[in-house]
Amino acid sequence: YRLPDSLPAEKIKYINVEGDFDVTNLLFPGKDLPCITRLPEKFKVGNEISISGVFHDEPMNNVVVRLQEGLKSSVGGTTPLNIGLQVELSSGQQQQAEVRLDTRSWGRWSAYPVRRPFRHLRPGQAFALRITNRLDHYEVNVEGSAQHLSIAKELDSEQLTHITLVGDASLETLDFPRQLALPYLNEIPNTL
Repeated sequence: YRLPDSLPAEKIKYINVEGDFDVTNLLFPGKDLPCITRLPEKFKVGNEISISGVFHDEPMNNVVVRLQEGLKSSVGGTTPLNIGLQVELSSGQQQQAEVRLDTRSWGRWSAYPVRRPFRHLRPGQAFALRITNRLDHYEVNVEGSAQHLSIAKELDSEQLTHITLVGDASLETLDFPRQLALPYLNEIPNTL
């Protein structure tokens, strides 16, 4: 859909799309963070989220991606009570470039956050990551790494309603592909 020329894009703050269909891909070429949007209602085991963006040339803040319950976000200065997954990307501007994973359940951060140095994250450079919802953990793949990071779930993923992205970067794409990965869970019909 292309906006009419008589409607300046900088005046648009929200978009609401309703209907009986699934939105699988949102394009935000060059839109500065923050970005808050609903997760697909069926963010089940095996589903993925792909995110791509570009760090600012001189970032002062890390990029934080949160899968959370409810709308409260760090954009307004408060931390949500329940965060199913928080992925923090540091570009190396203020400290060593690294990826950090954490969870927050009922106001308490995880006792076992995951941290890994990652030299491919640089100011002014593009980044891409994929989050996969596994049976008992989340798997995070960052482009440029053969390894994936994982962290145990502390909340049922069906409780999570929103994805929040904040930090010193521009968002390019936010993609919710259909069911892609195993395990696939479904009841076997009696007629087999």
